[in-house]
Amino acid sequence: MTKANGLSALLRLDKAGVDRLFEQSSMVKSRLVLLRYRPNGLDYARISPIVSRKTGKANIRNRLKRQIRDIFRCNKSSFCPGADYAVIARYGFAEASFDLIKKDILYCAEKCKKEITDGIHSQDRLASSGKYGNSDS
Repeated sequence: MTKANGLSALLRLDKAGVDRLFEQSSMVKSRLVLLRYRPNGLDYARISPIVSRKTGKANIRNRLKRQIRDIFRCNKSSFCPGADYAVIARYGFAEASFDLIKKDILYCAEKCKKEITDGIHSQDRLASSGKYGNSDS
């Protein structure tokens, strides 16, 4: 189910997914956001915006979560497919401009994408060298 120009429910992370993400994940920090991520085994990325009550009243928190989802929806190529993400707002997030928020989230997303792809390649390299995993020789 999708709203007009909204983010599909398929791309949103549910409560159980967020719990799994917090149990075992890696993170990247920037000035305004903390981005937690872990591989999900799917062909697409999923996201969960997390904004604390300390940030402000409900209308402010909802606006910030809409902005996070919009940044994700418009910049899916910056996020690694096959990973779950939790974007956690840090102190100063509510006062920042949309452009600054977007810049910070995309910076973290690119860093996560690089770490995920480097991690996959380094695991393949180690397995093929015979040090870790099975080798034919």
